[in-house]
Amino acid sequence: MEATTRTMQRLSIIILLICTPLLLCSKGTKTTEIDFSILNGKMTLRGVLSEPENLIPNAPLLVLVSPPQPISRDYRGFFKALSDTLNKYGIATFRYDNRNFSDTINSEPNDGRYTIHDGADDLHDAIAFLKKNQNRPIGLVGHSEGGSISIVETARNPEVKFLLLLATSGLSGEQFAYSQQVSRLEYLSHIVPTQKMKLFKYNLYRTIHILANNPDNETAFSKLRAEARRFYRENETQKLGKESFFGKQSEDEYVKDVFRRPEEDKRYLAFIRYNPADYFPTIKCPVFIAYAKDDNLMRYKENQEGLERFLMENRHLDYYSIAIDSVTHSFEDSGGIFQPLMPHFVRHEKKQNKGYQAGKGFSELCRNMVAWIENRKDLLKK
Repeated sequence: MEATTRTMQRLSIIILLICTPLLLCSKGTKTTEIDFSILNGKMTLRGVLSEPENLIPNAPLLVLVSPPQPISRDYRGFFKALSDTLNKYGIATFRYDNRNFSDTINSEPNDGRYTIHDGADDLHDAIAFLKKNQNRPIGLVGHSEGGSISIVETARNPEVKFLLLLATSGLSGEQFAYSQQVSRLEYLSHIVPTQKMKLFKYNLYRTIHILANNPDNETAFSKLRAEARRFYRENETQKLGKESFFGKQSEDEYVKDVFRRPEEDKRYLAFIRYNPADYFPTIKCPVFIAYAKDDNLMRYKENQEGLERFLMENRHLDYYSIAIDSVTHSFEDSGGIFQPLMPHFVRHEKKQNKGYQAGKGFSELCRNMVAWIENRKDLLKK
């Protein structure tokens, strides 16, 4: 079955490339620094518009969207490489320093300060600014949690004509958080007693479930506090190995530890309450989906199948979905045959001081993106 799937994907790629007009490589690119306001003028973000000399008539302007972390416009080199490559194919891009990176209000970056909804609001302002100055269709390219931001914005903004999702969650936040964290625990199963592992998983499940299904923080935290105390009292006497499940933690210390992340990390709390299924009913534009088969941060297949299921449930058939061999979460070439021997969450990207490594997998990603866009001439005319 998997071999048949790979054959069909390769055939789809060949058909796309054959049907795509031959694009000329750009001889040069014009870059323009752009500032736009967010938060009703209280803050300004800075980005760069990159326009190739051989700009395709009516081609979309692709806005590159990063996760709500302290990330500059270049996204550790990934967005710079993506922009440069798309420019060579005659497609303009806009990428910007996100709010967490640019925060001049609270000064120091904090991964937990801003959420996907804050990111969507900023993206909305960026699109509004670009539409005033650019007479071309707007497309979004969201990577990872930036893809979730793009989904939220596309669902409410008819100005978005293309949606390209790269390594984006296709599960509810509750499912994704549990799956990601359990996958890390499972690599410890050979050294952690079975009963202790079950307790870890149960505790994780209950914590995430309570937070995800109670959107009011006061209610959620009240229920979580009661659950944490109950869990402690029921299991404090269990001896798993030489010590109890809780080690030397008192009940109050354990409860405080349970609350540390949900109280301090707004980004995490918002994400586990996020569900892509809520947004796809109003997404009508074409959707491009790409995953990395050696993704080190997520189980790609269940997320890919999740996005495809949301589209099918809403009778949305104008989409293209691909999974690229031997690349990591950021679409850098991975360790190849050695990758399956390593935990999927172990980083295999090149060290940042070496810069982003755009290899064969990255090139395959870009070729598919360009071919997919070029074959939607009806939208390029709008």
